Amino acid sequence: MASGESIRNDMKYDYGDSVTVNNNAPEHYRPKAKGSLCGVRRVETDEQAKAANTSVGATLWLVEFADGSSVEVLEEYLIPLDS
Repeated sequence: MASGESIRNDMKYDYGDSVTVNNNAPEHYRPKAKGSLCGVRRVETDEQAKAANTSVGATLWLVEFADGSSVEVLEEYLIPLDS
């Protein structure tokens, strides 16, 4: 579900939104880093949940940073850049 089509109605963010990763996020999410949202998926299986270290039903956003790197970040660790 990389395109996010089936979860579009309940998305907190939209593609292209600028965000900051929360200061309290685990280090692998790059706390305090700013980036743009370029993808989204909902964790649908136990296997996906285990791989992402989260629970089934969680929303992961693909955040692209200024250096061109990207990482999937749990939605709860994102803050709109204008906040």
